[in-house]
Parts: sequence; structure tokens; C-alpha cells
Amino acid sequence: MIADIDRVDKQTLDKITKLRTVAAKVRVKASDLRNLLQAECAMRTRMEDYWVHWTQTNPRWTYEEVWSGQIRVRNMYEGIEVTTSDEEDLAMQEMYAFGELCVHVLS
Repeated sequence: MIADIDRVDKQTLDKITKLRTVAAKVRVKASDLRNLLQAECAMRTRMEDYWVHWTQTNPRWTYEEVWSGQIRVRNMYEGIEVTTSDEEDLAMQEMYAFGELCVHVLS
């Protein structure tokens, strides 16, 4: 009876050890994937901003062009005011990055 319990305990301990090894590998892969996702998001956003900046638009816009969404105008308040230090900004990004995907649709 005690030998059976000991055998089952050893089998359970072996399973736990294997699961911890797999969990450690998955944790590293998840961290790498999260970093890759952040980098891809930043590159895509930079590429979209570059494209919008260098796209030529007609200087005389018609009413239909402006209100149909064909012309994209930058927000004049975007990126002007800095309210956090680099360390605070990085800490907030890390805090909110888990579980959030950078989704930005260029219309």
C-alpha cells in the first residue's frame, strides 16, 4: 500500500517536472512573441505615417473629398505634448501590453 503511494507520487513528480519544463519554454516563447508583436506594430505604424506623409493630395479639395474620408489630415494635437518620462512610458507600455494587440486600421 505505501509502496503504491510512493510509486504514484514519483510518477506525479515526474509529470510535474515535465510540465514545468514545458511551461518555462512556453513562457520564453510568449515573451519573444510579445516583443516581436510590439516591434511589428511600431514598424507598421511608422510605415503608415510615412505613407500618409508622402502621399500627394490635391491642394484644392472638394467638399466630397473632405467628407467622404478620401483625404486624411493629421491631428494637430497628436504628438505635441509629452507628459511622461521615457521610463514611465516604458513601464506603462509593459503594464498594458499584456493582452492588448496594436490594432490600427488605415482607412
